[in-house]
Amino acid sequence: MRPKSSCPKESRRRSADLQPDARDVCCIIEPPRSETGSLKASSPLAVSPLPVFAQSLCASTMAVALVLLLAAVATDAVLPPRAHVSFVFDGELFTAAANDFKGVTPLIARHFSKDGRPDVIQDSSPILLEEADFVGSALDSARRKVLFFFSEPANEFNVEERPQVARVASVCQVVAAPTHARQHQTRVRHARRPRPLSCAAPVGQDDVGGAQILQKKWTSLVKTTLRCLTPFRVLRDVFALAPPEGADAAHTLFYAIFVSQWSLRSESAVCSFRLASLRAAFAGSYRSFDTAAHLWSPLLAKSSYFGQCGLEGAPHANLEEVKRTFLTGGPVAPETGGPLVVSAHLRYSRVAAMSVRGADGRRHQVLFLLTESGLLHKVFLSARGPRLIEEIAVLESGERVTAFVLSTAKGLAFVGSWRAVTAVPVARCSAHATCGRCLLARDPLCGWSQSRKLCARLEREQPKEDKEHLVQLLEGGDVAKECRGEGGTRPVNNVVARANEVVKLPCDKPWESSTLTWTSSRFRVLPPHLFIRSDDGSLNFLASGDTVGTYRCQAEEDGYAETVAGYDVVQSGAPRSVCADCAAGVPAESSSPPTALCERRDSRGRPVGVALVTATCVCFLMSVAILACVRRKSAARHEGPPRAQEGKCEFGVSEPRVELRQLTDTPT
Repeated sequence: MRPKSSCPKESRRRSADLQPDARDVCCIIEPPRSETGSLKASSPLAVSPLPVFAQSLCASTMAVALVLLLAAVATDAVLPPRAHVSFVFDGELFTAAANDFKGVTPLIARHFSKDGRPDVIQDSSPILLEEADFVGSALDSARRKVLFFFSEPANEFNVEERPQVARVASVCQVVAAPTHARQHQTRVRHARRPRPLSCAAPVGQDDVGGAQILQKKWTSLVKTTLRCLTPFRVLRDVFALAPPEGADAAHTLFYAIFVSQWSLRSESAVCSFRLASLRAAFAGSYRSFDTAAHLWSPLLAKSSYFGQCGLEGAPHANLEEVKRTFLTGGPVAPETGGPLVVSAHLRYSRVAAMSVRGADGRRHQVLFLLTESGLLHKVFLSARGPRLIEEIAVLESGERVTAFVLSTAKGLAFVGSWRAVTAVPVARCSAHATCGRCLLARDPLCGWSQSRKLCARLEREQPKEDKEHLVQLLEGGDVAKECRGEGGTRPVNNVVARANEVVKLPCDKPWESSTLTWTSSRFRVLPPHLFIRSDDGSLNFLASGDTVGTYRCQAEEDGYAETVAGYDVVQSGAPRSVCADCAAGVPAESSSPPTALCERRDSRGRPVGVALVTATCVCFLMSVAILACVRRKSAARHEGPPRAQEGKCEFGVSEPRVELRQLTDTPT
C-alpha cells in the first residue's frame, strides 16, 4: 500500500516507476524509527514535510511549469508524439514504451499477470530494441501472440549510417483465454479498440522467462522487417482489418503508412500485409548476432524454439541462442507486391480501413487516409487501381490531428484535435446529385436508386427488392446507358462585366476523377493568349468585345459528359470604337444597349468629370502658392529687418544669397 502523505495532492509524484531510493518532489517519505533509531518493520511509513523555503521553491517551480504549459497551449504548439502503446487483455496490461527519461530506451513488458505468474519485461540488451518508435499493436489469439509495430535504426546492414526500418515484434500472450474473454485495447497514440484476431486462445504454456538466465525476461520476443517501397521505410501508422466472420484469422490485413527518412517533401506510401505472411516470417530463418565482432550473420540451421512459448525449462544453451537470435532472415513483402497508394504531395499520418459488400455481393476495401493538417481522403481500392472518392477538409487551418478512430457500427470517422472532435460520415451519398455523379464516384457504399431518383446508401440489412434498384458501376460500365438521360440540365448564370475587367468563371469537379472541359459559343478551341485555366478548374479572361459570349463547363469520364456550370458573359460598357458610332449620328433606336450607355456617359458623365479635374488642379496650385509665401516670410524674419522690396510676395525664382558674418569676442 502506498503511504499517506501530508503534502498537497498537486505536489505528489504520480509516476509508477519510482526507484526504492527515490524521494518525492515536494515531500520526503521516510520510514518511522524507534526511540533507539532502529527501523520499525511493522509500522507504516511516516511523512516529514520539507522546510518552508523548500516548499516555496517547489511551488514556484510548479507555477513556472504551469505557465509554460498554458503558453504552449495558447500558441497552438505542436507537442512531440508519444511513441508508446498499451492495451489490456483479460486483465493483463501489455505496454511498449520508453523506459528512461530521454525516451530512447524502449521496453516491452507485461504487468498485472494473473494466476500467480510473474511480470515479464524484455532483456536489457541494447541491440534487442534500439530507439524504437511504437505506432500500433494487434492480437493473434490463434497463435497466442501479441504484435507490436514500430520503427527503429537498422544494425544488420553493417554500415555507418543506420537507416530507419519498419519492424514487427511478437511475444507470447496468455496461458489460457476463455471464449467469453473480450479484448479492451487502448492505444495511447491513436485510441483504437480493434477486436482480437481470434475468439479464443488454446490452453498451453506461457512466457514467464528462463530458469537460470533470462529470468522474468521475454524468451519469445522476435522481430521481423516490413518492406514497402524505397525510400519509404519509416512506419507512421498501422490499422488491422479483420476478415469477415467465420473466415480464417490468417487473412487479416494490416494497412500501414510509410514515409521517407531523408526526404524533405511531403510524400508517403500505403502498403498492406497479411497476417499469414507475418507468421511465415516468424517461422522461417533467423539471423544471429555476434557480440564479439558486433556483426549479424545468417543462421544456417533452423531451430524450432525461436519465438515459441513455454521455454521456462529449456536448456541453458538454447536460452543463450535465443538471447542472440531474435531477428528474422528476410523482410516481409507487401500483399500486392508493391504499395497501394503513393502520394508525392501529401504526408499521411493516420489510416483506417473497412470492408464493404457492394450491390454485386462482392466485398470491397475502402481506405480513410488522414494528414496531420486534417485533410481526409476516402480511397476505393478497385481492381484497376486506387481511386479517390472524396476529399474533405476536416479541421480548420492551423489545427493538428491528435486522434483518428473509425466506427463501422455507427458509420462515422472521428477526428480529434486539441480543440474539438469532429465526426465525419463514412458515406455522403446525398452529395452526388445526379445519376452520373453517383455512379462515377465509384463509392462502394453508395448506389443510384432508380425508383427514388437519388443516390442512396447501401444498408447492411437492406431487403433484396430494394437492392435490385440500386445501381453500381464500381469497376467500369456504360454510365450513359444506366442513367438514361437522368443527368438533368444546369441553369445558365448571367455575368455582367465592364471593359478590361478580369472575369473568373468557377467550375468545381462533381467527382474527383473527372476531367473538366470549357466550351464557348465564339471559339471552337479557347485561345491560350486570351484565356487562362486555373488549377481549381475556373476560367479567367479579360472582358472585351472578343471574349463576351456563352461558356459551359463539362465534366467527362469514360465517355460520359455532364454540364456542370453555364455562364452568359455580357459587357456593361462598350469600347471607344462603339462610342465613335454613337457620335457619328447613329439613331438611338438602332443602337445596342452598350451604345445607349455610351451616349449617357458622353452627355452627362464627361462634363462633370472635366469640371472635377479642373477644380482639383486649381486647388493644388493655390495651395502651392500659399505654402511658398509662408516659407518666404518665415525666412525673412530670421534674416533681419525687412527690406523695402520684400513687403510683397513674389513668385519668381530668385538667386540664392550668401551672407558672411564675423563673430566678435565682445563679452556679454
